Amino acid sequence: MRFFLMFLFLFLLSGTLQCQILDFVAHGQFEFERKINTYPIYEGLLLDNKNVKEEDKAKSFIDFKSKNAQFLSTTFKFSFNHNTWCYEFYEGDNKNFLSGAAFDNIIYGNIDTDNYISQMNVFGNKFIVSDSLRKIKWRLTDELREIAGFQCRRANASLNDSVYVVAYYTDQIPLKSGPEMFNGLPGMILGVFLPNEHISWFATKFNGNVLDVKQYNEVNAKIQRKTYEDTYKKFLNQYGLTSKWFKSFLNY
Repeated sequence: MRFFLMFLFLFLLSGTLQCQILDFVAHGQFEFERKINTYPIYEGLLLDNKNVKEEDKAKSFIDFKSKNAQFLSTTFKFSFNHNTWCYEFYEGDNKNFLSGAAFDNIIYGNIDTDNYISQMNVFGNKFIVSDSLRKIKWRLTDELREIAGFQCRRANASLNDSVYVVAYYTDQIPLKSGPEMFNGLPGMILGVFLPNEHISWFATKFNGNVLDVKQYNEVNAKIQRKTYEDTYKKFLNQYGLTSKWFKSFLNY
């Protein structure tokens, strides 16, 4: 009898473990919506712009709101298979004043090597950047929410000690990555919100049948992230875009 009970216990335990293993997702494709609240961003850019007279700033802001939608929405696809992934532009409005910055970027990543290669587009100037994934110090919380059918937990962080980040990750997907180059949580990041920067990325759809992940196969010269940052800051100065928001936006 004791042997039978032990056998039954081990059988049930193995079944439970098998179900838990089957719950993990190793490959697939997410659609992410990047949403930017353009009104407070444009208002902030006006305040920082010394070339616009103070008496003209209010009129310019009212004119902007009358001609532009408040939210700029862009869709990206995130394909992954085990520890490799590709995050790329899919569709969206490219006529807004913010679209020229980081509109059709592509990022290839490998968690095993801790490296990424990205094709960055800054106002028509393209860069191939290759470097190690940045380290982010996350603080886990007990807050839960569902995103694209997955149970997610909230985590908070601060980028460069200045940009407050709220992220949601799921431990059903072991890949420790997410949209743009957000990474480093115990599972895949399905939602990111930067409240002070007025921008968010959230997964909206999942397709578990996708196995292929686009690989980087070009031979263009690559630069490190520091060189890229120094270069795009020069471009921003040329365009008169000295706002802190633009510098942060191109550095996610």
